[in-house]
Amino acid sequence: MEVSLRPVAEKDIRKIFEWRNHPDVRKMMFNDRQITIQEHEAFWKRRLASKPTLVWMVVADGKDAGVARLDKKEDSYEVDILVDPSMQGKGIGTASLELLVKKAKESGAMKLSARVKPENEASKGIFKRNGFVEKYSYYERDA
Repeated sequence: MEVSLRPVAEKDIRKIFEWRNHPDVRKMMFNDRQITIQEHEAFWKRRLASKPTLVWMVVADGKDAGVARLDKKEDSYEVDILVDPSMQGKGIGTASLELLVKKAKESGAMKLSARVKPENEASKGIFKRNGFVEKYSYYERDA
């Protein structure tokens, strides 16, 4: 499978919304609530207007298959990858991460990080196979 990245465009916002709100995707997100299209559009329009925009559509064999982001943090970039639920389990996440690492190096990144829920075994495996080392555990509870 050939995987590449292309810049996200405004025309992609609706597709990303559908992927983001899919129940299988939401359960692996830290903010797992269903969002409105208005919230989503506002986020992405702000995101696309900011420079540099380090966000790409993942394309697998010519078909949009996900979205990949590098979010600037204090001393690093945080990696975020979302794969179309209908295309998960095909190596697209792994290929996307490899491409993001190259993009990060091109952007001058010295360190990359990723937040992954403990139950997200697929994502943990992808990051570990690509040289990421688990550093911290994150705890929370309802009051």
